[in-house]
Amino acid sequence: MVAQDSDNRTQIEEADRLLKDFECWLIDNGSEFPKLRFFRTPASGDTGGSERGVFCKTIINPKEIILRVPLQCIITSDIARSETPLARKLWASTPNFEAADDLIALVVHVLLTRSNQDYYFQPYYRILPSDVSNFPIFWSEAQIGYVQGSSIIETIRERRQKMEHDYYEVCRICPDFRVHSDLYDFLRIRTLVGSRNFGISVNGKKVSSLVPYADMLNHTRPPETHWTFKDAMNSFIITSTGGYSPGVEVFDSYGPKSNDEYLLYYGFVIKNNCDASGFCRDSLFISVPLGDQETSKLRERKIALLKYLKKSPDSDMELDYQYELRRGSGPGVPSMLLYFRIKVATEQELDYFLTRNKISTDAVTAGEKKSKPKLSGCEVISPLNEARALEALAEHCANLLKEYPNTYDENEATLKDLENENSPDYVRRTAVTFILSEQAIYKFWVDACNAVVPILRSTNPSFELVDELGAIGKNKGVSYDLKSFVWFLMDEMNELIYNK
Repeated sequence: MVAQDSDNRTQIEEADRLLKDFECWLIDNGSEFPKLRFFRTPASGDTGGSERGVFCKTIINPKEIILRVPLQCIITSDIARSETPLARKLWASTPNFEAADDLIALVVHVLLTRSNQDYYFQPYYRILPSDVSNFPIFWSEAQIGYVQGSSIIETIRERRQKMEHDYYEVCRICPDFRVHSDLYDFLRIRTLVGSRNFGISVNGKKVSSLVPYADMLNHTRPPETHWTFKDAMNSFIITSTGGYSPGVEVFDSYGPKSNDEYLLYYGFVIKNNCDASGFCRDSLFISVPLGDQETSKLRERKIALLKYLKKSPDSDMELDYQYELRRGSGPGVPSMLLYFRIKVATEQELDYFLTRNKISTDAVTAGEKKSKPKLSGCEVISPLNEARALEALAEHCANLLKEYPNTYDENEATLKDLENENSPDYVRRTAVTFILSEQAIYKFWVDACNAVVPILRSTNPSFELVDELGAIGKNKGVSYDLKSFVWFLMDEMNELIYNK
């Protein structure tokens, strides 16, 4: 144990020395960050797995430039395509190469130049993380099992397969590339470049870039800094949006994303992935078959209408469609609900929908439309139809919840235990947190159905119905997600009442 502790101290001291050399290299070449410093920390920001962060040394004022990195200290995709003979050969011979994007150019460049100990960017290369085990493409099969029941397993494997394809394609075109990189090295650098690159515009040309020091800031939301490339300064700069006190960590924002994006691209998830307003960014896609419970004639009418509205694939053989699902209201929800309304509609309800929205039955049957149809009336058909649509959605979500090996409550208890124990198993904590974010979406729609369907089934479209829904929205104990959905549903019902 003593020998292990000594080895750990040696590794930390060496990492600190490399970081110091890296800072000196940046400063010697014109970079400026007088109020910032690196600091080793067990966890920081929203990532939960950071080992180091960028902190404030002295008071930082709002709208103050806190970091400037000149162009000569930045690796751009233009440099990557042209600086080495092998890269020039690769890009010149493959103008339509599928993998010939800016990120692959940066990856190839790092791998081609990293063995040259005298290379200009070597101080930067030396501080790049060697451990990428938090990224799911490097998870073992046992670790992949932590997210059993989620479609992200297929996404993880597809992402790795795509990266492997890129490696073998580069090797096929330039066999000498194998001398510079094996598959694992390629995957590691590809992952680092994907999680650290900045898309910037230099003298009017858009390029991908690796910006030393700027890529060390951890993530948080809402944004606390703003970054850009300033042509007038020939530099990449980061500006504070608010003030900072000494000792406070300085964060970047990787953008408003769902947890599956954070996990795939950055190797972490956020426990409560909500904006300041309460809006949750998490979403997932569900594949919903139309079903064959009704007559063939009614089914054919629904298929034709869905195609007319572009709510289904073009094929008559397979009417499965991917719908975005999220808690509350927001992007994807109206389209998803419209599908379920049509899915459960009777002949009379379809007729009513077409009449209200001034859609010709003949046009739907013939598939005639010169442009995307704009619904002129209201997408809600009736309270009873809405109730059946929500019940069908809730049933679908309840069935998807059963595909997870553990319930939402069991996973919550597991995560609480892992956090209380300060478990070193970062991958397991990440996976359980991610699964909970998915289960919360399905659980929301089951709970929302239970909350509003009794009201929808009890009254006709009327102001009384809207008032009853409004009572849910005014309840202080109701979640933001349910309130946002109820407000959305109230607007839809008001449209139904006023446009009778």
